[in-house]
Amino acid sequence: MILFWKMEPINEVGPNCMCQLYPATFEVDGITYDCAEQYMMAEKARIFGDEETRKEIMETKNDPHKCKHLGRKVKGFGELTPT
Repeated sequence: MILFWKMEPINEVGPNCMCQLYPATFEVDGITYDCAEQYMMAEKARIFGDEETRKEIMETKNDPHKCKHLGRKVKGFGELTPT
């Protein structure tokens, strides 16, 4: 079992780099994200058509906890099933 809920960088590859909160900048389709949590919450907002919340998530820099909080506010989540 690998436990990897730890977001602090440790200057080496280890289990904590697998955490969605871990700071790791990457790009998908020309959009840059600070961590996997930001990507996941922004995609959630996009899928449910909540552009306002998606924009807030993308304006959040280096704060995965705020991204998670904003992701919980995505309009339509829980009410609709994405197609």
